[in-house]
Amino acid sequence: MDQGPPKRQKTADAVLRPLGDDEIKAKHAEYATAAPYPHVVLRPAVDDATLKNARREAIHELRADYKETDLFKVYQVPHDLGTIERTAPQLADKAPSLLRVRDALYSESTRRLVERITGCGSIGDTVDCSANVYMRGGHLLCHDDVIGNRLVSFVLYLVDEDWSEGDGGAFELFPMENGEPSPIPCNQVACKWNSLLLFKVEPGKSHHAVAEVLGDKPRLTISGWYHAAEQRDGAAARASSLGQLRVAEARPFTNFDGDEDEDDVEKPLSGEDLSALASWVAPAYLDPKAWPRLREHFANDSAARLVDFCCASVASAVAKAEREGPHDTWRVVGPPHKRRYCVPQGDSDLGRALAKVEHGASSAAFRRLLARITGVRPVARDATIRRFRPGRDYTVAVSGDPVPVIDATFCFLGSNSEEWASGEIGGFETYIEAEDEGDADAAVYDGDAGEGGDEGGDLLSVEAQHNCLSIVLRDPGTLRFVKYVSAFAPSARCDVEVVCRIHDEDLPDPDASGDESDGDE
Repeated sequence: MDQGPPKRQKTADAVLRPLGDDEIKAKHAEYATAAPYPHVVLRPAVDDATLKNARREAIHELRADYKETDLFKVYQVPHDLGTIERTAPQLADKAPSLLRVRDALYSESTRRLVERITGCGSIGDTVDCSANVYMRGGHLLCHDDVIGNRLVSFVLYLVDEDWSEGDGGAFELFPMENGEPSPIPCNQVACKWNSLLLFKVEPGKSHHAVAEVLGDKPRLTISGWYHAAEQRDGAAARASSLGQLRVAEARPFTNFDGDEDEDDVEKPLSGEDLSALASWVAPAYLDPKAWPRLREHFANDSAARLVDFCCASVASAVAKAEREGPHDTWRVVGPPHKRRYCVPQGDSDLGRALAKVEHGASSAAFRRLLARITGVRPVARDATIRRFRPGRDYTVAVSGDPVPVIDATFCFLGSNSEEWASGEIGGFETYIEAEDEGDADAAVYDGDAGEGGDEGGDLLSVEAQHNCLSIVLRDPGTLRFVKYVSAFAPSARCDVEVVCRIHDEDLPDPDASGDESDGDE
């Protein structure tokens, strides 16, 4: 019968496969020369029978909670394996093999082995690991793992022995280009039973991701970190991908096209304005009688969702071009720890169809229409055409603009399937409150306000819907993201994102608040 950690520690060395000096030297050379940053795989890593028992215990004895944020979609065992005897002794008693594997990973001899293979310096005795399960659709987006005094990350794979490339879930590594990670990974490590991946944790360099799981088998791993014996200074945290998310980026606002005055929101639109708008906006939204009702909704919610906003010919042209392609003239942009999507580069039917919306939304006529719908005067804008590909693209929650802005986002889909409304395939845009700075974990991001979190909640979530304009008044304390579009999505999500600077006189009162009624029209 298992008597606790002391006995497990005595048998820890027998759990891991021993390596001779020549193999250690070879693995050290492989680690040091690996691209795009040091990493190595040890396989087989653990006594096979012990690992099979550990897998059985993890699946049948431990409870895993579903968590989904901007960064990941995963089932996570809520108890850190390093402290499970204290926090959940009833579970620890049911998982002796799993804890033997844990003890082996952090034994004195294993830490010395990791030091020799990686050349990382002195590893302390901190135990920091957890069990994670990625089911079909599960993923973890690009980040660098830099928190505190981590030196080396590890991933021990407990996946099915017949796991194949088609099941997805590969570990992706991103190279650096011009001081930022490339949006396209240059290397990957396949999921293989009983393999142990080690990689160097380096601020702003060790960017990696877990590709979406495509099969029905669970991608079960034990992952964790070896910590330095001595605490690092704060420079690593500031250079980390998580630290960079907290730094607001300057936005290149420009005036609306043809704009010369700052008219009153009550002033009627001119015949010339209405004529220009009629070429791409649906007639229902050009009726002055509709504006007071829309404005009331926006005043109450600080948000409105206007369905079928563009005229049918414009919306159908976008949908057709998205379905039929080709899309080889589009360029992928990043950096992937903040965003990844495609922007037009060269001529294409889809680019031209979306450019018509972007051109119209950048006009003074649309600025005046937006002012009448919201009761707030936009004075400048930053517009971007974006295409989010299934199985690849997203944005993450980064620090927002330093002043309140209006987000006007025109969403288009190649297929307006009901699947989009389920939220299971991503593509929705979510607004969340910014978290206080702290020693948050980049691999367990602070976005628990989303589905699966225990506390808080989203301020607003806008599902992907074809030909829908969402208008949101966003204050500096609000973050937003477009959720990763799953490989199972029926089409890409395309949009025209227009962020508008607000007239100083129309900035919202920070002490005022409205109700939370539905802003759909």
